[in-house]
Amino acid sequence: MSSNPRGKCIIINNSDFGNEAYNRHGAEFDEEKLVNLFKELFFDVDVRPNLSANAIRGVAIEVAARDHSAFDAFVFIIMSHGNDRDIIYGVDARYVQTEELMSEFKANKCPTLQNKPKLFIVQACRGSSQDLVAPANHKIDLVSRGNSTDSTLARGTCPQEADFLLAYGAAPGYTSYRNPGSGSLFIQVLVDVIRTHHRDSHLSELLQEVTSQLAEREIPQGGPNHEIHALQVPAHSSSTLRKKLYL
Repeated sequence: MSSNPRGKCIIINNSDFGNEAYNRHGAEFDEEKLVNLFKELFFDVDVRPNLSANAIRGVAIEVAARDHSAFDAFVFIIMSHGNDRDIIYGVDARYVQTEELMSEFKANKCPTLQNKPKLFIVQACRGSSQDLVAPANHKIDLVSRGNSTDSTLARGTCPQEADFLLAYGAAPGYTSYRNPGSGSLFIQVLVDVIRTHHRDSHLSELLQEVTSQLAEREIPQGGPNHEIHALQVPAHSSSTLRKKLYL
């Protein structure tokens, strides 16, 4: 890629749901890291905070209708609550489907992005399942302490046309952890890996490294001396990219 800017990077960050129990504390750290990263990568970054489901849908329609002829790529990042049907919640508790958003950027609706990479990154849970590990003879405590989940995107959702990539922070059915003091584990690892290796590794390799690092992280979940830990089930991605993409 050689255009400057490389393309649009849209970031939707739903953190304030009007209810303390559902607010996504720590999401501001994810937003800051993503904005800094994609500006470094020469993308034109546009942040849209705290949107309803209809507003999320409207952003996709609005951006897809623009002329992207001068650009080489497109990035759409969504951070919110989700569930195992691969839906994304707006701050109004209504939802939009991931596949519905992606469909706005198919060639028939967004011809100026045809044959260009379109990246969709989703930080939201895909269910409530957890992998918990504990030392022998210790009872597992399912109560999460210090980390929150974005539990509540379809398990079979995948790109339906060439040159799309869809990356989730968790495998189907599993939670994706977020720390109120530092942000979500997936986004933090993703940003660090891309920033460190983007010059010598293509995107698919970078996502494999993210998955590898997530699989090795244990997250304290409380219990005596924090002896109970959860494992974030590795990130999941599907791709119809036809070429190796270097950011």
